[in-house]
Amino acid sequence: MWQILSSDYDTQASYYGVKKACEPLHVHLNLANYRVDVVNTTTTPRAGLTVTAKVYTLANALVSHSTERADVAADSTAAVTHSIYISLLPGESRAIEIEYPATAGHSAALTLRGWNAVPQIIAVK
Repeated sequence: MWQILSSDYDTQASYYGVKKACEPLHVHLNLANYRVDVVNTTTTPRAGLTVTAKVYTLANALVSHSTERADVAADSTAAVTHSIYISLLPGESRAIEIEYPATAGHSAALTLRGWNAVPQIIAVK
């Protein structure tokens, strides 16, 4: 059980996290596969939902803005964003162009994962 009250029964921050996670219709990041999912725990399907995501730097500059539509069945989840999937046969190669703000500096990296690939992190130059 999560401790949502302190010893003097004052509400802790975890209470608000639990409250948000228990909303009947909400959006969350699925850490198992890094997808953004819409979760519908109601008995009614929901169509035409809009999910907006914004990514900011530590300097509060907008880096990315994305809006996607989603339909989610009753008592289920629906993915609204996907990883970039590139299929390559043995011996094939593909050039990928990545654009990011210069303020990201030398810390930008590309993470590669796949069912038949060794996971690796590649620094972006």
